[in-house]
Amino acid sequence: MRKNISSALAGFLAALLLWCLLPVTAEAAGASFSGSGSVRAGDSVTVTFSVSGSNIQGITAVLHYDSSALTLTGTRQLIGDSWSVDMSGGNLLAYDQSLNNPISGSSAVLAVTFRVKSGVAAGTKVSATITDIVTSDGNSDQNLNDASWSASVASPPSGNANLSGLSCGSYALSPSFSAGTTEYSVTVPYDVSRLPLDYSAADGGANVSVSGNQLSVGVNTVVLTVTAANGATRRYTISVTRQPDPTATLSSDADLADLTPSEGKLTPAFAPNITEYAVYVPYETTKLSLSATAKDSKALGVTQPDAALKQGDNVLTVTCTAEDGTTRDYTVHVVRMPGFAGTLPQIGEPEPEAPAPEPDDQQPGPFRSLWTALCAPVDLPLLTGRWVPLYAILALQLVVLLVALFFVGRSVGISRSRRRILDRLARMEQPEPQEPQPEPEHEPTVQPEESAQEPAPAASAQPEAPEPEISPEPSEPPEVPEPAQPEAPDPAQPEAPDPAPAESEPAPVEPETPASEAESAAPEEPETPAPEAESAAPEEPETPESEEKAQTLDRESLDALLEEIRNM
Repeated sequence: MRKNISSALAGFLAALLLWCLLPVTAEAAGASFSGSGSVRAGDSVTVTFSVSGSNIQGITAVLHYDSSALTLTGTRQLIGDSWSVDMSGGNLLAYDQSLNNPISGSSAVLAVTFRVKSGVAAGTKVSATITDIVTSDGNSDQNLNDASWSASVASPPSGNANLSGLSCGSYALSPSFSAGTTEYSVTVPYDVSRLPLDYSAADGGANVSVSGNQLSVGVNTVVLTVTAANGATRRYTISVTRQPDPTATLSSDADLADLTPSEGKLTPAFAPNITEYAVYVPYETTKLSLSATAKDSKALGVTQPDAALKQGDNVLTVTCTAEDGTTRDYTVHVVRMPGFAGTLPQIGEPEPEAPAPEPDDQQPGPFRSLWTALCAPVDLPLLTGRWVPLYAILALQLVVLLVALFFVGRSVGISRSRRRILDRLARMEQPEPQEPQPEPEHEPTVQPEESAQEPAPAASAQPEAPEPEISPEPSEPPEVPEPAQPEAPDPAQPEAPDPAPAESEPAPVEPETPASEAESAAPEEPETPAPEAESAAPEEPETPESEEKAQTLDRESLDALLEEIRNM
């Protein structure tokens, strides 16, 4: 027994010694450079460099690529952080800085990114190669075979996002399908809850998706979206009308259950039977929306208006459609208040302002009362616009009328003055007949003032006064009573009538008949009395003075009348 054990132990030790003496075989070392086998002009492609082996602590290599078709855009380290990987001028250097993380097995070392130039034609083959690959375990180096990558340039992705066919089973589309037409309509019966679609994309690389194909009673929208290979999209829309249940009674309830503005408060408070409301919002509110819910759950729809607000009244309408198609409109007047600029704004229609009274200094002074009487009842807005020419014509006519009346009145006044003057002159030319008065003995009568002033032709027409009796001259001169002085006419009143015959009563004079006859026969020289009269009656100087004064006053009144005529 002991002998057998000794024999077995000796055999095990011999085998162990033999295994230790045999050479150690390491894992096979190699390298690879791999990436996508198909690229498109303008695309970027990433190629990965990997090595495999045992106890690899350093790598060197050289990168080669076709620069006419490829552009190196960057590199990225893939091995652990304890390694340092550097690519400079196409030369690769990678090593384990800690000497504690060697590569044992296969490991990706570096990612190289290329961009295929846009001018490369489809079908062109592009490639890149890493040569002179050497790995080291710290004691010895090992050369590896070259690693290459190649790819064929494919055609650019298609942008075709059209459908080549579209149908809805036995239900006909309107209009008939065409790849360029994107909107269609179809009507299906009540028992169809999902539209049977049959479609195909024009490009094999395009993708088609469908949405909204869950039909309810009424109008539904089914959308088919086609996405091309290059990302371009196109939408085909089908408006599907699902007919109501023929056995059911459709509801006509189009009332709203609630109506709520996003800003402000409804006035009056909401009630389903009230269809018109108002909402007042401040000037700062520039947008408002209305949310509403149908009272009947079977209602086909309710509009939700959303509008930008202008200052003042903005009208928004909410329409509720009942199951049977009946509609009801709810109108909301959204009043956006004006901005505050220091004064209170005017809400609604402004009241017409009363016209300001015209200042007194603008009214005609002499005709102020007439102006007030004529213009007070007139509405001042009528004095503007198309009425102005009419008022101008009326004013011009009034002025012409006033001027005409002025000249007519002046001419009438002048004619009247002339008549008065002519009448006075006629009266002066024709003296009033005088009654013979009894005279005292031995005293001749003297003619009145007008007789002394009459011209010669009038004097010849006057009947001769009876000659006084001439008595023998007495030894003593007789007493002669003083003659009454005639009243002188007032020079301030040229228009006064001639003095009455009683005022020009003849005064007694000297009994000298020749003197009296000479005075009556020569009226053209009333200022100079006859010398016989003066010598015959020296005690009566008052008679010639009174006659001269009366003649002077008559001339003055005549001159005043003539001056008045000239001034007219």
